[in-house]
Formats: sequence, C-alpha cells, structure tokens
Amino acid sequence: MLKIGTRTLLFSVLILPFSGHLAAQTVAAWPFDEQIGIYPSCVINDLSDNNYPMVIGPGGRIVAGKFGNALEPIDQPAVTYPKFGSVQFGLAKPPVQPGRRV
Repeated sequence: MLKIGTRTLLFSVLILPFSGHLAAQTVAAWPFDEQIGIYPSCVINDLSDNNYPMVIGPGGRIVAGKFGNALEPIDQPAVTYPKFGSVQFGLAKPPVQPGRRV
C-alpha cells in the first residue's frame, strides 16, 4: 500500500504542476511548495476545489526533490506504553513555589 501512495504522490508532484489546470474529477492536489524543513505537523494546502488540507505527521517531511519539493517518508518515533498497573489517574495538587502566597 505504501508503494501505491508513493506513486500517487509522485504523480501529483511530477504531473500536476505541468498540467496548467486541474481536471474536475481531481480529488486533491498537494503541490508541496511549502518551506523545506518545516515542522512535520504544518498544513499543506490543497489546490483542488475540494479543499482537503493535508498535515504531515512525524512520519514524513518536505525535502528538495527532483522537480521542486517532495515528500520524504521517515521512520516514525517509537511509542512507549506504561506497564500495566503503573498508570495513576487523577489530579494532584501542585507544590507551592517558594515566595508564593496564593
């Protein structure tokens, strides 16, 4: 499935900028013309009439491509889960800082 998504993104990066206009059946077209190296959770605007913005999560980033910018997949950060029984729910009163009277 990743290869299908990569081909779709490659098509949108290579073909759509040269097409001049978008066909009526275009669902979304992301040009990846945002800054290179921006934080992965920035919004990438959609050029189609459907207005489907895309947010790249921690699994990708915008890099310099062959024809403008491109989307590069990267390894997602590891997720650690607490061991069973170690999670304590509820709120605790924060400690009072020295010099505070409230």
